[in-house]
Parts: sequence; structure tokens; C-alpha cells
Amino acid sequence: MIKAILLSALCGCLAIPAHAETARPLPPGLDAYVEKMRNDWSIPGVAIAIVPQDGPPIIRTYGERQWNRQQKITPATMFGIASVTKTFIAAGIAKLVDARKLDWDDPVVRHLPEFRTADAYVSANVTIRDLLSHRSGIDAHGDWLEEIPGLSEADLVARLAHVGQSTPFRSKPEYNNYGFVVLAQIIERKAGMPWGRYLTEQIWRPLGMTSTYAHADDFVPARNVLPSGDGWSDSVPSGQEAVSKGVDVASPHVQWEAYYKGRIVYDARELANRTAHFHRTAIDPAQSVFSSVQDMARWAQLLMQAGDGPVLSAKAIRALRQLNSINGGGDWLVNGERPKFRQIGYGLGMEMYRYRGHMLFGHSGGELGFGSQMVVDPDSKVAIVVLFNNLTRTFVANDAIVQYLLDDLYGLPATDWSTQFLDKGLEEHREYQQMFAAMDAERPKGAPLSAPLGNYVGRYSDAFAGNIDIVRRGDRLIATTGPSYEIELTHWGKDSFRGVVVSPLRLAAFVQFDMGDGQTPSALSLQYTEIPEISLRFVRTPQAAKAK
Repeated sequence: MIKAILLSALCGCLAIPAHAETARPLPPGLDAYVEKMRNDWSIPGVAIAIVPQDGPPIIRTYGERQWNRQQKITPATMFGIASVTKTFIAAGIAKLVDARKLDWDDPVVRHLPEFRTADAYVSANVTIRDLLSHRSGIDAHGDWLEEIPGLSEADLVARLAHVGQSTPFRSKPEYNNYGFVVLAQIIERKAGMPWGRYLTEQIWRPLGMTSTYAHADDFVPARNVLPSGDGWSDSVPSGQEAVSKGVDVASPHVQWEAYYKGRIVYDARELANRTAHFHRTAIDPAQSVFSSVQDMARWAQLLMQAGDGPVLSAKAIRALRQLNSINGGGDWLVNGERPKFRQIGYGLGMEMYRYRGHMLFGHSGGELGFGSQMVVDPDSKVAIVVLFNNLTRTFVANDAIVQYLLDDLYGLPATDWSTQFLDKGLEEHREYQQMFAAMDAERPKGAPLSAPLGNYVGRYSDAFAGNIDIVRRGDRLIATTGPSYEIELTHWGKDSFRGVVVSPLRLAAFVQFDMGDGQTPSALSLQYTEIPEISLRFVRTPQAAKAK
């Protein structure tokens, strides 16, 4: 059992080495469970840490950095930790609170006077605590701004002046990546340096986290880092081809359900593009950090401390892990007949969980090519860290390992959560296919375009969403925000087009043109099929009228 082995480690009766190849498997069936899961979910590499509050972590690593290379995952191999990044932005703020340079309940405008949204009341009253606990209600439009190549973090904050509320201010928690970009700008303003450098100097290196970096281009040549979140470029190398020799980093992968199951194919490109690009975008403070399992074990250990830690006070650590906002529904109070690791709300940069009657905290992460999970049980004084280098549409393999390990910690029989979640994921993907089949069946027939194809070409703009250009290639239109982000458009009916993002993700969208005088579009609407939050309207610019 995990608990017994950890207790032995703490009393010095059992020396547990940190190296994966010599660490004792915990629980006894863990190795077989993870290897089967890797095969079933097509995950090239996995790293796991079981972390006691005191004493050395137990680290296990499995598989390779890239599916077609013999480069083993090590305890020092870096993975994209995706949204677990938010815990470090929160720590940066906490460090400034400890230094009395700001307070959790300070209005954002006190430290970032230029900050505003379309709602004057929210602009004046939203606090640092509101952003950290996802209760601002500011509309993020499905993180559209990460698809604009070259947009800076400061530019993103300025764009918020043109966006309203998706939910009323402080009415309920609603996940928002943009808030953490605002918080990163506050860190930079108060610290007088980039947020990544501040975290490196004040958090990571003092904790001995030597393989943790803020951005992909901190260790990958900038020319090989894509400037958009979900795009693709055939001229930019992906995976290990993009990485400098000697850098121990896992490649991001997008081996979809179609690849590992062979029976739910959406698009042939899903089989062709197994590795994804490293990228840097305007929402980096919400998702861009790379770290290793041994570094993340150090971080999890700090978050369990009851007293002052080496970089944060006990008061600051307690603030991070206290529940600030609660998800609606009320069912978080009970576990139900079928246990499921459940997120019930937010602390400060932390997700708060409930599992089998236990209250836990930490954060999950899912980003193009990577999955991650950090869970801390403060009562049992144990943390779990799981890192993967694959991500799919129906990806819940993070929970499959976390629940397996928590069950062992709580003295419960082993459950094959991986198979249960995989079956559920495949069922959801079949429903996804059926949705697109229904769309195909409803496609308007015999509805010609209102104008020649060239009339749709031009630039369309929005103060928040920026520019989107419609260009023509042969007999097809392409919607693009710039290098590396394109949507291939196919005529759907009259003046509407169905699009697919040129990316291993193959995200689907609809583009509807407003024809104005009947021959020249006056505007277009962009609606993502799979991400309904992305619903945007762009107006044709005067320059576009000349671009026929």
C-alpha cells in the first residue's frame, strides 16, 4: 500500500531512490496498469510521482519522449504542464503578497491602471482574488486570442476593453485563462521583470527546480516554436525535430482515438500528424510552463507544508489552497454510487476536488500534445503528480491514474479506471461522429453562392478578435489570422461555409457571410462546432472592398 511505504520512508526504515528504474512499484500492479493504459490510450510517455509531505518522492517513468524514437522518459524529462501553470502564477502573486507589494483583494486597476473590460463596474471592482478563483465572469470566447500569431500578453489585456461578460460578475465560477494573463502583467509591473524570470528567480531555482521553464522558446529555438495555439505549419519542425540536441523534453503528441482504436476516424490527417508543434501564444501565463516530474514533486511538497516554506509563508500557502468559489449543482457534497474524481470549485490558482469523502486540491492540465495532473491530499499528507505527452478529444487518462493511486492510498481494492474511462471516451466520440453525420444530412442542397467566389475575399475585423483574412486558393476559400493558423472552407449552402482548422486537431467551424448589397459581404460570423464559446462576428474593412 502507498500509505505503508510512505510511512516507512518517513521513519527512515526504507530508503526510496528517486530514479525511476530502481524505485519500488506502488501499488504492486501499478507498472502493468500504466503500461496497459499507455497502449490503450496511445500515450508514448508517462511520469508519475508519489510525494510525501516530508522525505523523498517515489518516481516512476514509462515509455519514450517520442513515439518513434528510443529516448526514454527520465525523472528530469520536461513535459508541458498546461493549466497547472496557473498554480505558479498564483505563487508569484503570493510572493508579492508576502512582500506587502499587493493584497489578494486589491482591485486589479490599483496595480494595472490601464485594465478595463466593456463593463465599467467589473473594470473598477474585479480583484486579484476574483481572477485567481475564476469568478470574474469576463467572456473569454473560447480562448480565441491564442489563435492570433504574434499577439503579445499586453496586447491581449488591452483587447479585454472590448469584451463583455459571459456570466454575471461573481455569480459563479467560470474558467478563464485571460485572467491569468492579467495577473502575469501585474507580476511584471510590481516585480519589474518578465513573469517567467520572476518565477525562475523567486520560486523555481530556490526550490531546486532546475528543469522548469516558462515558455517553450526558453529551450527550443524560437524559429521552431509556432506562434499560435492550435495551428499547423508544414515548414516548421514538430516533436524532437524541433528540439536542440541534449534537451530532455517530451514531444507533444496528438495520436487520436482514430489511431489507437482504428474504428473512429474523423479525418485522415489525424493519422498522419502524430507529433505536434511547440508553441508560444498570448495566453502563455495560463498554460505554457514546462517542468519535470521531479521538479513538480518539489512543488507539490511545498504546497503541503504547514509552516513557512523556503519561498512562501505558511499564510500564503494556506491562502492558495482555501476554497474561494464553488461550482453549482450541490452534488459535490456526495460521492454517488459510482466514485469519480470531482472538481468542486477553486482556491487561488488551485482547483479543489472531492473524491471518496476526501477533500483535495491541485490542478489538472490539458493542452495540445500534453496532459497533466497534480493532486494534494492535505490530511493524508501525500501528493500525486502525473505527466503525459499525448492529448485527445476525450482524454481523461489523467484521472485514470490518479483515482487508481488514491484508491490504493485509501486502502480500497484496485479498479481498472482506465478501461472504464476509455469505454466512455469512445462512446462520446461515437456521439461526436453522429453529430457530424446529422449535420451532413441537414446540409442545404441546391443553394448557390450569391456572388462570385472572389467577392468574398478580403479582410474582416473586430476590436476584440482582431483580423481574419479570407483568401482564395484555386476554387477554395481559406480563413486565416496569419502564419500558422488557417481554416479550410468548403461551400455549405448559399453564403455559408463549413471549415476545418489546418491542424492535427481538425477543429470544425462554420463561417456565414452577410451579403449586404447582395454581391459584396459586409461581415462574417465564425462559429466553432466543437467549442460553442467561440462565436465571433467580423466586419469587412474598407481595404477589403478593394481586394476582389
